[in-house]
Amino acid sequence: MMTRALSPWRIQILLLVLIALPGCGWQLRTAPDMGALPVLALSGAGHDLRHELTEALDNAGVRVEATSDWTLAFSRESWTKRTVATDTRGRAAERELRLNLEWRLEPGGDQRPGPRRELTLTRTFQYSPTDATTSSDEEDLLRESMYRDAVWQILRQIEATASQLPLNGEESDAATR
Repeated sequence: MMTRALSPWRIQILLLVLIALPGCGWQLRTAPDMGALPVLALSGAGHDLRHELTEALDNAGVRVEATSDWTLAFSRESWTKRTVATDTRGRAAERELRLNLEWRLEPGGDQRPGPRRELTLTRTFQYSPTDATTSSDEEDLLRESMYRDAVWQILRQIEATASQLPLNGEESDAATR
């Protein structure tokens, strides 16, 4: 079998692209740095959200335990579904899924809890009234994807504020400056 070598001009273009991408701010998505919170408890999250959170936190190096100095508490997790387009017969042709989450970081002891945060994700998908099984499967996949996106956004928000959290009863370096 014959392999095709890259021509010198293709190598130059490839090198130029590899150099230019980091220069414009593009980078691969990496796991959030959660070093400031090595252990975290979860409360109020539904089964599917808890599963995604536990997996993502594990990948970020955070142990999920029943008790911890900090708890990621969910006070609201709700799904809504509505029809956004109909076909000529008046049947649903496109649907919208909306996930609303309300959460905050709550410290143990007498420390003040973090601010309540709200996250809303919306996705639309084609709906076929003649093939409800396929539409249902697509909706399930979309829900899983939305949970992953929500978890990613929550972890990024925690990462951005973790350096300002009082840890182990002391103020962190960033908070005392």
